[in-house]
Amino acid sequence: MTKMKLTVIIPTYAPNAERFRLTLKGMATQCLADKEWELIVIDNASPIPVSEDTIRESFSGNFRLFREETPGLSHARHRGIVESTTDLLVFSDDDNVFAPSYLTKALELMSTHPKVGVAGGKSLPKFEAQPPNWYIEGMAPLGCRDLGKDALTLTGEEYATSKLYPEFAPIGAGMIFRKEAVCTWMETVKSGDVPDRKGNSLSSAGDCDMVLHALDAGWSAAYWPDFSLHHLLPETRLTKSYLGAISRAAYRDYIKVLDRHGIRPWNAIAPWTLPLRKSKAWLRNRPWSSPGAFVRWNSAAGNLEGRASLKG
Repeated sequence: MTKMKLTVIIPTYAPNAERFRLTLKGMATQCLADKEWELIVIDNASPIPVSEDTIRESFSGNFRLFREETPGLSHARHRGIVESTTDLLVFSDDDNVFAPSYLTKALELMSTHPKVGVAGGKSLPKFEAQPPNWYIEGMAPLGCRDLGKDALTLTGEEYATSKLYPEFAPIGAGMIFRKEAVCTWMETVKSGDVPDRKGNSLSSAGDCDMVLHALDAGWSAAYWPDFSLHHLLPETRLTKSYLGAISRAAYRDYIKVLDRHGIRPWNAIAPWTLPLRKSKAWLRNRPWSSPGAFVRWNSAAGNLEGRASLKG
């Protein structure tokens, strides 16, 4: 029997039926032979449990379904890693549609670059409705990016010298990990204080924490444009309020994660100064003037809230 080489892990919480179906359809069209990989779905305590029948309707390959009762994306990813039996792991959200060559490319490139511990590629938006005319791609962290046609790599040695988080670091959508490179992160998840998604909250930065653990352990991080997926974005994620809220959470939690690894570039601020600082940011950004200004104000507020949570 051929030993499987790769595991795809999809954590999910109360998934949208149509987007989840499209995600599974994308997995069903992968060029990589079924015998070489398997799919693990982690139901992270959804109010209505995900069923095997739901998965079988769209995916006929090798899969296993587990329910993780501890809420939080990091706990769901942790469970998926524990249940996996392969050395290579690919993470997908429940609204990502992989290009057919995604897994083949992942296996090929990770095999030829043994020092790369974590990698990612292009995550392209696919809007379910026309974005509002004021929307600009990149104005908020929606798990989408296209960094061009050139491959980018930061070695563990370079990171140890610079201690700067790479701008091209993999994001959660489609990130590829060697199991060996994620070992130290696995231990931190047990502490329960990694800022990350829980239920309907917009807390984030767990991806950054995983990448930093790999870099701290001496592994390289890479961006490879050969990987491509579509991130399905409903109309509800293109409202002013959602974009502001996710920007606020992302900036706040990013600072917390960088602080955990001793590389934050911002100074801590006293919590009692927060109201005045946020008032100044409000006047400076004029959030009432446009949706874009509203998002920028929330980003600034998230930065201040993150800094106010730090010690010294």
